[in-house]
Amino acid sequence: MVHPRVFIRQRWVLGAILGTSIFYFTYNIAHLPRDLRLKESNYVQFRGENSVDMDAVLRKLKWHSEPANSSTKAADKSRKQCKNSVQGKELVADNRGYVCRRDDLTSRGCCDTDAIFTNRYDCDSCAKSNCCVIYEHCISCCMRPDQKFLLQSVIKGALSPLSKMLYTNIDNQFELCMTKCRTSSSSVQQENTYRDSFRKHCYGTSPPELHLKL
Repeated sequence: MVHPRVFIRQRWVLGAILGTSIFYFTYNIAHLPRDLRLKESNYVQFRGENSVDMDAVLRKLKWHSEPANSSTKAADKSRKQCKNSVQGKELVADNRGYVCRRDDLTSRGCCDTDAIFTNRYDCDSCAKSNCCVIYEHCISCCMRPDQKFLLQSVIKGALSPLSKMLYTNIDNQFELCMTKCRTSSSSVQQENTYRDSFRKHCYGTSPPELHLKL
């Protein structure tokens, strides 16, 4: 037989648990509509065609240009620090448009312009389609100052909300080139096959030419 005190204590504990559960459930129900409205509002803003001003993106973007100094190499060497593509095992591209071997990268993150295999605006593995075999060549070729108008077309032609939001986080031509040169859905045919199994890295407005393996 259960002692009366134990029975009362059990009923009190169960009552407390039940009361807490009801309070928690009511609180969440009361706040759910507001949260849903916020999520829906954010989603509509993200999906809205006019939610991102691409002209504003272009106005803030810093374009790469040749140094006014007649000695280009001297001007390049005067830089205190460089940004580079980081990920390559053998090659690295920096934000001046140079491609070099990883062993020829200076402590400042710049390609050594005096190294034998360092090249600027290297398009060796790229085709007229603006698609390249090598990621670092794609970045270097994309960094040419005369590519500005093509890259402006890339940004203006962004259709998907995701692409538009991605471009808002880009500050300069180097970041844009790195972003464009990564393989994307435009490089793929039927979701699982590359349109061109060799030239997967593109910086232009068109996808790679279709060269499917038979």
